[in-house]
Amino acid sequence: MGKNMTTRSQSQDRITSTVHAENLSKEEVEKLINNAVQKAVAVATENMCCEINSLKTEILDLKKQMREMKKKNNQIEQYSRRSNIRICGLEVPAGEPCKKVVANFINENVKGRDGKPVEVSEKDFDAAHPLPPLQVKPKSGQNNPQASKKIPVVIVKFHERATRDTVIKARRSLKGSDYMIQEDLTRANTELLQRLSRASNIKNAWSWEGKVFASVTGLKKPQRFDIDQEV
Repeated sequence: MGKNMTTRSQSQDRITSTVHAENLSKEEVEKLINNAVQKAVAVATENMCCEINSLKTEILDLKKQMREMKKKNNQIEQYSRRSNIRICGLEVPAGEPCKKVVANFINENVKGRDGKPVEVSEKDFDAAHPLPPLQVKPKSGQNNPQASKKIPVVIVKFHERATRDTVIKARRSLKGSDYMIQEDLTRANTELLQRLSRASNIKNAWSWEGKVFASVTGLKKPQRFDIDQEV
């Protein structure tokens, strides 16, 4: 502010000196003043534009840093869930030990590619407990309130990741049943998977080792997606 006032004062002094020296007419004085004002405005505008562009660059840099931080935090959280699975559709009867129910379910329903049951015991689990039921909304066009239902969900943490991976690899054997085994994804990865599942150009979407993949129409190979990608 002080600098602008000094510049304005200096301009006025120059104009006053010029008027006294050259004995200019009123029209010429007004022209001198207008020219001086236009130049001052142009300089001020240029300086302001430079400041705005500088601020825009800083904002873009901050947004980029925030996106990278969000991705990094998501990766760390997902890594902490690497030994977990979620079993959708499995209901634990009241009074029954959750670990026992999970072990029986896997042994009786989950089969490897060779058709043999995947064998686990309660000792393979570090923890197992029910989660709040999963609310499944009716498909588009269905107005029947009864079409909306709640699916029981159980989360399981394994002692050994290799055992967990064996179960995850065999989850395809549940296709067509009322059960589904999923990785324990972060909220951001879950939302990404849901967006992909709803997209018209996506044939299929899934996760493996905490990473989200999808088969895209027109592309031969599956594509990996990150949480900040447009679907």
